[in-house]
Amino acid sequence: MVTIAANDIRRAPIWPLFIAPLVCFVYYILFRFAFIQSIGAIIRGPSDVNASLLEDFGKPFWGSHWIYRCIAEYISITLAVFVAGGLARGRAQTAAVVGSLAVSLFYAVRFGLVLWTWYSPETDWKLDEPWYQYVIDALVMLGAPVAALQAAEHLEKMHDDAPGFAGINRWHFAWLWILAYFYALAIITPLARFYSVQYDGGFVALILVTIVNFVPAFAVGLPLYFGLEILRGTHGDTMPPPARNLVGALVLIGGLIVGLAVQFGWYWMFDKLRQAISG
Repeated sequence: MVTIAANDIRRAPIWPLFIAPLVCFVYYILFRFAFIQSIGAIIRGPSDVNASLLEDFGKPFWGSHWIYRCIAEYISITLAVFVAGGLARGRAQTAAVVGSLAVSLFYAVRFGLVLWTWYSPETDWKLDEPWYQYVIDALVMLGAPVAALQAAEHLEKMHDDAPGFAGINRWHFAWLWILAYFYALAIITPLARFYSVQYDGGFVALILVTIVNFVPAFAVGLPLYFGLEILRGTHGDTMPPPARNLVGALVLIGGLIVGLAVQFGWYWMFDKLRQAISG
Protein backbone atom coordinates (compact mmCIF):
# COMPACT_ATOMS: atom_id res chain seq x y z
CA MET A 1 0.00 0.00 0.00
CA VAL A 2 1.50 3.33 -1.10
CA THR A 3 1.20 6.31 1.24
CA ILE A 4 0.58 9.55 -0.65
CA ALA A 5 1.91 12.83 0.68
CA ALA A 6 -0.74 15.50 0.99
CA ASN A 7 1.16 17.94 -1.19
CA ASP A 8 2.16 15.46 -3.88
CA ILE A 9 -0.53 16.13 -6.46
CA ARG A 10 1.07 13.99 -9.15
CA ARG A 11 0.75 10.80 -7.10
CA ALA A 12 -2.65 11.56 -5.58
CA PRO A 13 -5.57 9.50 -6.93
CA ILE A 14 -8.07 11.27 -9.16
CA TRP A 15 -11.16 9.16 -8.43
CA PRO A 16 -12.17 11.19 -5.32
CA LEU A 17 -12.66 14.22 -7.56
CA PHE A 18 -15.38 12.41 -9.51
CA ILE A 19 -17.38 11.47 -6.42
CA ALA A 20 -16.77 14.76 -4.57
CA PRO A 21 -19.89 16.50 -6.02
CA LEU A 22 -22.16 13.61 -5.02
CA VAL A 23 -20.60 13.32 -1.55
CA CYS A 24 -20.81 17.06 -0.92
CA PHE A 25 -24.39 17.34 -2.15
CA VAL A 26 -25.65 14.31 -0.18
CA TYR A 27 -24.08 15.45 3.08
CA TYR A 28 -25.21 19.04 2.54
CA ILE A 29 -28.82 18.04 1.83
CA LEU A 30 -28.96 15.69 4.81
CA PHE A 31 -27.56 18.25 7.26
CA ARG A 32 -29.83 20.93 5.84
CA PHE A 33 -32.86 18.64 5.98
CA ALA A 34 -32.11 17.90 9.63
CA PHE A 35 -32.26 21.64 10.34
CA ILE A 36 -35.50 21.95 8.34
CA GLN A 37 -37.13 19.10 10.23
CA SER A 38 -36.04 20.57 13.54
CA ILE A 39 -37.46 23.99 12.85
CA GLY A 40 -40.65 22.50 11.43
CA ALA A 41 -41.20 20.30 14.48
CA ILE A 42 -40.21 22.78 17.18
CA ILE A 43 -41.04 26.28 15.96
CA ARG A 44 -44.78 26.23 15.38
CA GLY A 45 -46.83 28.29 13.02
CA PRO A 46 -48.16 26.97 9.69
CA SER A 47 -47.95 30.43 8.14
CA ASP A 48 -44.31 30.68 9.13
CA VAL A 49 -42.88 27.29 8.26
CA ASN A 50 -44.07 24.98 5.51
CA ALA A 51 -45.18 21.75 7.19
CA SER A 52 -45.33 19.68 3.98
CA LEU A 53 -41.63 19.00 3.73
CA LEU A 54 -41.99 16.08 1.37
CA GLU A 55 -44.30 17.79 -1.14
CA ASP A 56 -41.53 19.76 -2.77
CA PHE A 57 -38.06 18.99 -1.47
CA GLY A 58 -36.49 21.80 -3.48
CA LYS A 59 -38.48 24.63 -1.91
CA PRO A 60 -37.24 26.72 1.01
CA PHE A 61 -39.15 26.23 4.26
CA TRP A 62 -37.68 28.80 6.58
CA GLY A 63 -40.35 31.51 6.89
CA SER A 64 -39.13 34.51 8.88
CA HIS A 65 -36.38 32.58 10.70
CA TRP A 66 -33.47 33.97 8.71
CA ILE A 67 -30.98 33.83 11.60
CA TYR A 68 -31.66 30.12 12.12
CA ARG A 69 -31.42 29.63 8.35
CA CYS A 70 -28.03 31.37 8.16
CA ILE A 71 -26.67 29.21 10.97
CA ALA A 72 -28.06 26.07 9.32
CA GLU A 73 -26.60 26.88 5.91
CA TYR A 74 -23.18 27.77 7.31
CA ILE A 75 -22.90 24.55 9.30
CA SER A 76 -24.32 22.37 6.52
CA ILE A 77 -22.11 23.66 3.73
CA THR A 78 -18.99 23.72 5.90
CA LEU A 79 -19.41 20.12 7.00
CA ALA A 80 -20.30 18.97 3.49
CA VAL A 81 -17.26 20.50 1.77
CA PHE A 82 -15.09 19.27 4.64
CA VAL A 83 -16.18 15.69 4.02
CA ALA A 84 -15.85 16.00 0.24
CA GLY A 85 -12.38 17.49 0.47
CA GLY A 86 -11.32 15.11 3.22
CA LEU A 87 -11.85 12.12 0.95
CA ALA A 88 -9.30 13.35 -1.60
CA ARG A 89 -5.88 12.96 -0.03
CA GLY A 90 -3.45 15.18 -1.90
CA ARG A 91 -6.26 16.97 -3.76
CA ALA A 92 -8.29 18.28 -0.83
CA GLN A 93 -8.69 21.82 -2.13
CA THR A 94 -9.75 20.71 -5.61
CA ALA A 95 -12.19 18.12 -4.27
CA ALA A 96 -13.73 20.59 -1.83
CA VAL A 97 -14.25 23.21 -4.55
CA VAL A 98 -15.56 20.67 -7.09
CA GLY A 99 -17.91 19.29 -4.47
CA SER A 100 -19.18 22.75 -3.54
CA LEU A 101 -20.11 23.38 -7.17
CA ALA A 102 -22.82 20.72 -6.84
CA VAL A 103 -24.47 22.85 -4.15
CA SER A 104 -24.09 25.97 -6.28
CA LEU A 105 -25.60 24.15 -9.25
CA PHE A 106 -28.54 23.05 -7.09
CA TYR A 107 -29.40 26.65 -6.25
CA ALA A 108 -28.73 27.85 -9.80
CA VAL A 109 -31.24 25.32 -11.15
CA ARG A 110 -33.77 26.28 -8.52
CA PHE A 111 -33.33 29.97 -9.33
CA GLY A 112 -33.89 29.14 -12.97
CA LEU A 113 -37.12 27.30 -12.14
CA VAL A 114 -38.29 30.20 -9.97
CA LEU A 115 -37.64 32.72 -12.74
CA TRP A 116 -39.25 30.53 -15.38
CA THR A 117 -42.36 30.10 -13.25
CA TRP A 118 -42.42 33.77 -12.33
CA TYR A 119 -42.38 34.96 -15.94
CA SER A 120 -44.52 32.18 -17.33
CA PRO A 121 -47.82 33.65 -18.57
CA GLU A 122 -49.65 30.38 -17.91
CA THR A 123 -49.14 30.36 -14.14
CA ASP A 124 -50.41 32.55 -11.34
CA TRP A 125 -47.54 32.13 -8.95
CA LYS A 126 -46.13 34.14 -6.07
CA LEU A 127 -43.14 33.78 -3.77
CA ASP A 128 -43.73 31.28 -0.99
CA GLU A 129 -41.08 32.78 1.26
CA PRO A 130 -39.95 36.28 2.28
CA TRP A 131 -37.64 37.87 -0.23
CA TYR A 132 -34.62 37.66 2.07
CA GLN A 133 -34.77 33.86 2.02
CA TYR A 134 -34.04 34.00 -1.72
CA VAL A 135 -31.18 36.38 -1.01
CA ILE A 136 -29.76 33.75 1.35
CA ASP A 137 -30.17 31.19 -1.43
CA ALA A 138 -28.04 33.38 -3.68
CA LEU A 139 -25.43 33.86 -0.97
CA VAL A 140 -25.19 30.09 -0.46
CA MET A 141 -24.87 29.56 -4.22
CA LEU A 142 -21.99 32.04 -4.45
CA GLY A 143 -20.48 31.28 -1.06
CA ALA A 144 -20.20 27.50 -1.31
CA PRO A 145 -16.89 27.60 -3.27
CA VAL A 146 -15.58 30.23 -0.84
CA ALA A 147 -16.36 27.93 2.08
CA ALA A 148 -14.54 25.15 0.25
CA LEU A 149 -11.43 27.28 -0.18
CA GLN A 150 -11.49 28.20 3.50
CA ALA A 151 -11.77 24.55 4.51
CA ALA A 152 -8.96 23.46 2.19
CA GLU A 153 -6.15 24.74 4.43
CA HIS A 154 -7.43 22.77 7.40
CA LEU A 155 -7.97 19.70 5.24
CA GLU A 156 -4.40 19.69 3.95
CA LYS A 157 -3.03 19.99 7.48
CA MET A 158 -5.34 17.21 8.60
CA HIS A 159 -4.00 14.96 5.84
CA ASP A 160 -0.45 15.72 6.90
CA ASP A 161 -1.20 14.73 10.49
CA ALA A 162 -3.02 11.42 9.91
CA PRO A 163 -3.84 8.95 7.12
CA GLY A 164 -7.33 8.67 5.67
CA PHE A 165 -9.79 11.35 6.72
CA ALA A 166 -8.46 12.59 10.08
CA GLY A 167 -7.37 9.02 10.70
CA ILE A 168 -10.74 7.51 9.67
CA ASN A 169 -10.78 5.11 6.75
CA ARG A 170 -12.38 7.01 3.86
CA TRP A 171 -14.65 4.11 2.97
CA HIS A 172 -16.56 4.61 6.20
CA PHE A 173 -18.10 7.69 4.64
CA ALA A 174 -19.92 5.46 2.16
CA TRP A 175 -22.31 4.57 5.03
CA LEU A 176 -21.69 7.26 7.64
CA TRP A 177 -23.97 9.66 5.74
CA ILE A 178 -26.93 7.70 7.11
CA LEU A 179 -25.82 8.14 10.71
CA ALA A 180 -24.77 11.72 9.99
CA TYR A 181 -28.39 12.63 9.27
CA PHE A 182 -29.81 10.98 12.39
CA TYR A 183 -27.06 12.35 14.63
CA ALA A 184 -27.55 15.82 13.20
CA LEU A 185 -31.31 15.64 13.73
CA ALA A 186 -30.91 14.30 17.27
CA ILE A 187 -28.45 17.04 18.24
CA ILE A 188 -30.07 19.94 16.40
CA THR A 189 -33.62 19.33 17.68
CA PRO A 190 -32.81 19.99 21.37
CA LEU A 191 -30.82 23.07 20.38
CA ALA A 192 -33.76 24.23 18.24
CA ARG A 193 -35.98 23.83 21.30
CA PHE A 194 -33.61 26.08 23.21
CA TYR A 195 -33.64 28.57 20.33
CA SER A 196 -37.44 28.64 20.22
CA VAL A 197 -38.09 29.06 23.96
CA GLN A 198 -39.09 32.55 25.04
CA TYR A 199 -38.08 32.87 28.68
CA ASP A 200 -38.50 35.89 30.93
CA GLY A 201 -37.75 34.42 34.36
CA GLY A 202 -34.23 35.71 34.70
CA PHE A 203 -30.97 33.84 35.21
CA VAL A 204 -32.47 30.82 37.02
CA ALA A 205 -34.98 30.23 34.21
CA LEU A 206 -32.17 30.44 31.66
CA ILE A 207 -30.15 27.82 33.53
CA LEU A 208 -33.15 25.47 33.73
CA VAL A 209 -33.95 25.88 30.03
CA THR A 210 -30.30 25.23 29.19
CA ILE A 211 -30.16 22.05 31.27
CA VAL A 212 -33.45 20.71 29.92
CA ASN A 213 -32.35 21.10 26.28
CA PHE A 214 -28.59 20.57 26.37
CA VAL A 215 -28.58 17.29 28.30
CA PRO A 216 -30.43 15.48 25.45
CA ALA A 217 -27.96 16.91 22.93
CA PHE A 218 -25.07 15.76 25.12
CA ALA A 219 -26.59 12.27 25.40
CA VAL A 220 -26.26 11.88 21.63
CA GLY A 221 -23.08 13.90 21.17
CA LEU A 222 -21.08 11.77 23.61
CA PRO A 223 -21.32 8.46 21.67
CA LEU A 224 -20.74 10.39 18.44
CA TYR A 225 -17.47 11.71 19.83
CA PHE A 226 -16.24 8.37 21.18
CA GLY A 227 -17.35 6.45 18.09
CA LEU A 228 -15.42 8.75 15.77
CA GLU A 229 -12.39 8.74 18.09
CA ILE A 230 -12.35 4.94 18.02
CA LEU A 231 -12.52 4.96 14.21
CA ARG A 232 -9.61 7.42 14.21
CA GLY A 233 -7.57 5.22 16.53
CA THR A 234 -7.31 7.82 19.27
CA HIS A 235 -9.13 5.37 21.54
CA GLY A 236 -8.71 1.63 21.18
CA ASP A 237 -5.38 2.02 19.41
CA THR A 238 -4.24 -1.34 20.81
CA MET A 239 -6.91 -3.16 18.80
CA PRO A 240 -6.17 -4.36 15.26
CA PRO A 241 -7.70 -2.06 12.62
CA PRO A 242 -10.55 -4.41 11.59
CA ALA A 243 -11.66 -4.83 15.22
CA ARG A 244 -11.34 -1.11 15.90
CA ASN A 245 -13.43 -0.25 12.84
CA LEU A 246 -16.12 -2.71 13.92
CA VAL A 247 -16.16 -1.43 17.51
CA GLY A 248 -16.29 2.20 16.34
CA ALA A 249 -19.24 1.45 14.07
CA LEU A 250 -21.06 -0.40 16.86
CA VAL A 251 -20.47 2.49 19.26
CA LEU A 252 -21.90 4.95 16.73
CA ILE A 253 -24.97 2.83 15.97
CA GLY A 254 -25.63 1.66 19.51
CA GLY A 255 -24.84 5.05 20.99
CA LEU A 256 -27.37 6.69 18.70
CA ILE A 257 -30.10 4.26 19.79
CA VAL A 258 -29.30 4.71 23.49
CA GLY A 259 -29.01 8.49 23.09
CA LEU A 260 -32.42 8.70 21.41
CA ALA A 261 -33.92 6.61 24.21
CA VAL A 262 -32.38 8.98 26.77
CA GLN A 263 -33.78 11.96 24.87
CA PHE A 264 -37.27 10.47 24.80
CA GLY A 265 -37.21 9.59 28.50
CA TRP A 266 -35.77 12.98 29.46
CA TYR A 267 -38.41 15.00 27.66
CA TRP A 268 -41.15 12.61 28.79
CA MET A 269 -40.10 13.14 32.41
CA PHE A 270 -40.14 16.93 32.13
CA ASP A 271 -43.43 16.87 30.24
CA LYS A 272 -45.03 14.88 33.09
CA LEU A 273 -43.45 17.24 35.62
CA ARG A 274 -44.85 20.24 33.75
CA GLN A 275 -48.31 18.69 33.67
CA ALA A 276 -48.16 17.96 37.41
CA ILE A 277 -47.13 21.54 38.23
CA SER A 278 -49.71 23.13 35.95
CA GLY A 279 -52.43 20.81 37.20
